[in-house]
Amino acid sequence: MLNFIAANETAAVLEVIKDPSNKVLECNFYTEHSLYFSIKGIPDISFFLVIPVGYPYERLEICQISNGTTVGVAKKSIFNITDTVLMIMMTVCIEFKKPIPSLALKLNFDLYLKWMFDLINFGALKSQ
Repeated sequence: MLNFIAANETAAVLEVIKDPSNKVLECNFYTEHSLYFSIKGIPDISFFLVIPVGYPYERLEICQISNGTTVGVAKKSIFNITDTVLMIMMTVCIEFKKPIPSLALKLNFDLYLKWMFDLINFGALKSQ
């Protein structure tokens, strides 16, 4: 059975990824239960997002992959799909000095502002 919440959030994320202003991430593949992103121009660094059948009541799992190997362990995300992808985009933008796509800010502008405040003042993503 199609999870409409996950489908709507995934559609919003894919719209941002496909936007011409996006110079950050590309979606290598997606299904109803997963999204696989890599950094544009650096395909060896990627992120795998697992959407559980019980989403949004079950947490997403995310892991970073480098050269085909998982970096660390998969983490449970306290955020929804759109916020998790926004967090990935912001982290990549800061780390690789790339501009954040303007359409990405529409995913959750208030959370973006909180995260930017934390990054400027504390140096890490702390807001929840």
